[in-house]
Amino acid sequence: MLFQGGYTYFLVSYFSTSTTLFEWLNFYNVFAMAIASMFVGAYYPLSQIYQHIEDKKRGDKTISSMLGIKGTFLLSMFLFATVNVMLLIFYILFFNYYFYFLFFIFLFPVTLYFMKWMRDSIHNADNASFERSMKLNTISALCMSVCFLIVLFSTNMQLSINNKNLVKGNSLQ
Repeated sequence: MLFQGGYTYFLVSYFSTSTTLFEWLNFYNVFAMAIASMFVGAYYPLSQIYQHIEDKKRGDKTISSMLGIKGTFLLSMFLFATVNVMLLIFYILFFNYYFYFLFFIFLFPVTLYFMKWMRDSIHNADNASFERSMKLNTISALCMSVCFLIVLFSTNMQLSINNKNLVKGNSLQ
């Protein structure tokens, strides 16, 4: 969880800057690492939910197999809710509400599918399948890609407008 989330954030973020490690280690980056780790931690048990029988045969003890189907969904739901609160705080502290609410809107289809998949899987374990797990992944990837493209373009447009105003001699206020 830590290495697939927080450490990956660290590698990309730190090595794309020219700061020292001590300059880079600040509240912003450590909080962002925690958020990245929590997102991985919330999804990872779901990526194993369809393997419980195989895990039991091999003697593997995964979080998902120990919790069972219902427990895995409840853990992931709790972690997703927690990381969304963390993300809201992060956006309030460092950005603005607009980007968080945009993210939240695009997360809505993912949440709906997650809830339906959870309900279906609790009623019938056959629904806790690889196909359903990958469908959640696909819906999430598509929604988040569109969301972040909108954020990217709106941020770049704002920077472009600010730069044009600076060239004209207007203040940014």
